[in-house]
Amino acid sequence: MVRVLAVLSVVFLSLIDVWSLSVVPFIHDFNPDNIDEWATQYYVENKTDGFLAFMLSTYRRLQNKDGSDNLKLDDKSFIVQPSQIIIPPHSRRIVKVVWVGNPEFKRNPNKEQAFRVCMDQFPIKVKLENVKTGEKETLVLKMPKEKKENLGGAITVTYAIWTSLYATPKDAVANLVVVHSDSNTITIENKGTRRGEVSSIGDVVCDGKPVKDWLKKEDLDSVILAGTTCTYKKSHKVVKAVNNKSDQVGSKIPAEIPAGADKITPAKKSNRVRSRAS
Repeated sequence: MVRVLAVLSVVFLSLIDVWSLSVVPFIHDFNPDNIDEWATQYYVENKTDGFLAFMLSTYRRLQNKDGSDNLKLDDKSFIVQPSQIIIPPHSRRIVKVVWVGNPEFKRNPNKEQAFRVCMDQFPIKVKLENVKTGEKETLVLKMPKEKKENLGGAITVTYAIWTSLYATPKDAVANLVVVHSDSNTITIENKGTRRGEVSSIGDVVCDGKPVKDWLKKEDLDSVILAGTTCTYKKSHKVVKAVNNKSDQVGSKIPAEIPAGADKITPAKKSNRVRSRAS
């Protein structure tokens, strides 16, 4: 599986928080039949005191059976302008992602296609000249192939910043259906032509309970892409024995809290952190 990552250099574990970097829009869809919607503008704002640099690329987004992303680099369906940006402190830059089209859309013009826009940040070394000399500041770029280098004792921490972009035909609709259920899993198929939110069938009864009572919150909040089938593990309740009035019945086994769709959080056993849109 391809993991879309962005790299941020920070010093002494002073981690960037979710408010230090703003990307708008985080989720966007456009009508590929309407030329007026082909260009998507991204506003990338740097709220830190340092310079930030990014390389941008687009990925075709499919899904694995467990609902996770299966990403393939796609440099044909869109033109990214510019493909590299440097953002000064407390400033913002605009990036345009322009739809060009692809053979798959020509073969099936009524089916939505899903993409990820990757903003891959790489370290830059900024040298500030003495302002009294009148010389301008100079930027020395460190390209991604060098991002593992220890720059002057700085600690390099990686971030995943990816946005969701959908080419959505005007009449595309979702159609989520539960096609299988057993004691451990539930399988949902999207027979429609547009992505569908799993929560939209949360009240459908399956094995005596609504779907929303079987699934973890992160699965219920996810989407299933058009023409895709995903299988989720059921979340079972554990009933505690009642010893006195203070005992509670039906407490759930706590599930691991995942990184939110609009958050930047540390990843386990790695120096990479990820932020993802649905």
